[in-house]
Amino acid sequence: MLGSDPFHLQPDYSSAVLHLETNTGLRGVSIVFTVGAGTDWVCHGIKDLCQLLIGMTLDQFAESPITLYRRLIDHHQLRWLHDGVFAWPP
Repeated sequence: MLGSDPFHLQPDYSSAVLHLETNTGLRGVSIVFTVGAGTDWVCHGIKDLCQLLIGMTLDQFAESPITLYRRLIDHHQLRWLHDGVFAWPP
């Protein structure tokens, strides 16, 4: 693996896998690849952000994807993590 990544000379590639299932039986999988360190943070972030999806239907998302986008990036306790990155309206 040496030389496969110019910034991480000793990568320990890992991944966080999310299995999402709706109450109607729809299923999805998302995979996030990391270089090893920090995968646990990614897993915690996924777990916390998934809580913001509970109660939202696929139809609601299809009608207004911006609603979910705003819910995820403008959460009152999480938005400080990226202060200044998001400003609404654009």
